[in-house]
Amino acid sequence: MQSFPRGWLKNPWTRMLPDHYLRHRLELMRTPSTRVHDDPNPGTLLDYKITDPDTLRIERVADVPIRPDPLEAANQGLFAGEGLVKGFKLPRKKLHERAGHRVPDIWVPNIFRATFYSEVLDKYLSIIVTEHALKMIDELYGIDHYILRTPIQDLQSDLALQLRRKMLIALATKSFHPSDPEKARIVYDSYKDCEIPLQEAEWIGLSWSQAIEKQQKLNFQSYEDQPMKIRLAKELLERLDELKVKGQLSEATPSPPPTLWNRIKGKFLS
Repeated sequence: MQSFPRGWLKNPWTRMLPDHYLRHRLELMRTPSTRVHDDPNPGTLLDYKITDPDTLRIERVADVPIRPDPLEAANQGLFAGEGLVKGFKLPRKKLHERAGHRVPDIWVPNIFRATFYSEVLDKYLSIIVTEHALKMIDELYGIDHYILRTPIQDLQSDLALQLRRKMLIALATKSFHPSDPEKARIVYDSYKDCEIPLQEAEWIGLSWSQAIEKQQKLNFQSYEDQPMKIRLAKELLERLDELKVKGQLSEATPSPPPTLWNRIKGKFLS
């Protein structure tokens, strides 16, 4: 996820963004994602671990999370934080001459395509997923629960954010299953705890450039189509017509426009 862009306070369009969108971006920055490739230290002592359960020997071990490199296809699928992991491994003695010496290696997640049914969107979705993402979807009993209930910093995918925005908009407008009110009621009762206002749902998952473009469109729509002087002139004419109808304005004979000689005489010879 993107952090706050450089010089965002000096950008007037960035300062016009809604407060709930800025809080959403700040939450993404402050809240770390769940560690996928390793387990954090379960103890209460930071950087300390019990190495011998029998003697309760405690040694200091650095609790450094494994940070994978993102894959190019991660934004077009559901990878649940998995990526390319670079590291070292110790070869077996029978397979390598330099036994005991570590050699560089890489690990990639298992990727395959799966089809899911979304109750909120009422359509089948064919998505590229990893084995860990599929396991999380099965644990949450469906793609809708995974997209709506997973912390947003753990989705780590443009596709997942787009699906979340569409689902939240569908819940806010209740536009799912229009031909079957009973099924629509059951679906809404299942996900009503995830509902947020429509004004906030339309901004969920937007990048900085997308949010600024949306704000520009909203500002341009609020602008008037005609100049202010034309609008004020029309309002004045309408007001004069109302006064004439009420009899509060007398019909005055318009005077002829001054000639060029009278204008010069009044300006220079008076």
